[in-house]
Amino acid sequence: MAIKVLSTLSLLICTAFLVFWIRSYWVEDDIFSSSGGSPRQRLQIISSRGGFHMESREEQWWTLAGNILTGNRQGWRRYPAVKYPYYLPSYPPPPSYAEVVRFVGFELVFPKAPERGGGFLERTFAITLPYPFVVLCFAL
Repeated sequence: MAIKVLSTLSLLICTAFLVFWIRSYWVEDDIFSSSGGSPRQRLQIISSRGGFHMESREEQWWTLAGNILTGNRQGWRRYPAVKYPYYLPSYPPPPSYAEVVRFVGFELVFPKAPERGGGFLERTFAITLPYPFVVLCFAL
């Protein structure tokens, strides 16, 4: 009985990811939740161009504290799909606050050791997976 339930659940998840995979070539979906203040927390899921990206980011502002948005925000945004959903830093390097490892559509992002001082610090954990990999995982 339990194996039937797990098999059915796996089939449903596999089918859902297959639909999202096909959709991702036309529509970029961005589901997010962020809390304002300092530090600002953000969770985000992006689906675009055959990739599935999940990210947790903490942004700490010191001397720039007057420039941040306050309040909590959640939402779902849709855009035309134009690029594979790799990690983008809050601000372009230098300095880089994250280590990024990429290999054939896969990506892992994790924070470097925190630096203290004036300015800005970003701590990001993220993973990007190609949809074919996700679909195959649930198809087995």
